[in-house]
This record gives sequence, structure tokens and C-alpha cells, in this order.
Amino acid sequence: MKKLPYIFCILFFCAFLSGCCHPIPQPRGPHEYRSYTASFNIFQFFQLKNQANNDIIVELYYHYAHDMLSLATEGALFEEKIEECGDTGYYGYWEHDQYRFFPSFNSNYPSFEIVSDVDWDAEHPAGTPINDKFDFYALSAYPFVQSGYEPYVPSGESDVIYDDIWHYYYDDDYEEEAEMAKNYFYEYDPMERYPVVKPFDEVTRNDFYMLGTGLSVVKTKFILRPRETPGHLGVHNITVTASIYGNFFYDKDKSVPLVF
Repeated sequence: MKKLPYIFCILFFCAFLSGCCHPIPQPRGPHEYRSYTASFNIFQFFQLKNQANNDIIVELYYHYAHDMLSLATEGALFEEKIEECGDTGYYGYWEHDQYRFFPSFNSNYPSFEIVSDVDWDAEHPAGTPINDKFDFYALSAYPFVQSGYEPYVPSGESDVIYDDIWHYYYDDDYEEEAEMAKNYFYEYDPMERYPVVKPFDEVTRNDFYMLGTGLSVVKTKFILRPRETPGHLGVHNITVTASIYGNFFYDKDKSVPLVF
């Protein structure tokens, strides 16, 4: 009988350790929040799709949804990511029973190198980087955050937002993704995504913060568009190589043919 108190002490100590080792999820139901971002995903592989006009759609696919949920519910990890993006001033109130999952953005930031198997021009022989020969087109919530959460305002009728290129973001998957997000009480506002257009060799890590619409827990995308016609006409097999520091990443090299 004297051993019984010791057994209770051991059980209590084990329960205490268990509570320390496992993060406590954020409470469901009403609570305040201070970030526009609701959850983060992890890129793990990508695909290329070439279009008739030689635009290249780069689709970045996320890891399994449970990785998104772990970042959404483990306080320290989530705080680290919103601090990095400067997304800490969007104070709001959540009154629903479900967790906030949307908008959902990426938590790792790739870099890319583009090469052709044919000389692009005299200064860009086959196998050398041609990032400077492509423009980067992307939608991003990062400028929205940096502006103090001010919606995008087009500068005029010739504003880049009216370029047909953005229809790639609103393809057949868009309605399904938007409907799923709506089921979690998130209404997508396109003006909360700024268009980012710049030479691909000038793209920085920040340009991958909060990339895309934030509607999908599966993928996001950006577009590469040739800036000019190459000096050597014909078929160019374009290879895009991705690298992500500190993360395991599948399918580092992908190729598509472009015809000039």
C-alpha cells in the first residue's frame, strides 16, 4: 500500500511531460487574431505547363495538409512566419467553430534557374542561365500586407492587372477552391492580391512571400513570359531548376519546349 502514492506521482509526472511535449492547439470558437494569414503550407514539388504563346505556368505544390495544420496550430512556428512576413497588424475577431485555414500561403521560398538547350543569343549560349530573358508574373498578398492592408487600386485603363495573363490564376480549379474556402468562412477579394511583374533575374525571396490567391491547400503558381524572341529561332527545350534551402524538395528539374 505504501507504493501507491509513488505510482500516482509517476503517473502525474508523465502526464505533465506529455503536456509539455505536445503543443496545445489554438482554441476553437471566438478569439482575436492579428495576422491576415491564417495558415502556411510547405512547397515540395513543382510542374511546368507551356502555353501556345510561350508563357510558362509554374505550379508549386504543397506538402500534405497536416503540415499546414501543424503550422496553423503550433504557436511558435506560426508566430515566426507572420513576423518574417511582417503580417502582424491585421487585428480581427473569429466567431466560428472551425479553425481559420484561409488565406493559406507558403512557408518556404524557392529559387530558380532557367536554361535552354539551344543558344538563346550570342551572350547566352546553351546551358547558361537565361533568367534575365523572362518576366515574372505573380499575384501576391505580401504587398497588401506591406501597404497596411490597403486593397490594390489600378493606376488606369492600361494597368497591368488588366493583362489577360491573370486568367491563369482563375482556371478550372478556382471556383472549386473559392467554394471550399467559403465553407470555412473566407471570402476571397481579388483586390487583396497585388500583381507583381518584374524581370525574373530580379526576383527576390520577398517575391515568394504570400504567393498566389491563398485559396488552395494544394498548390499555387506564377507565370514566366519570354521578354523577347531569341536570336536563334526554332525549338528551345527550357529547363527550370528549383532549389529550396533547408527543405527536402522533389522534382528539382523540369523541362518544357518553347517554339519561336
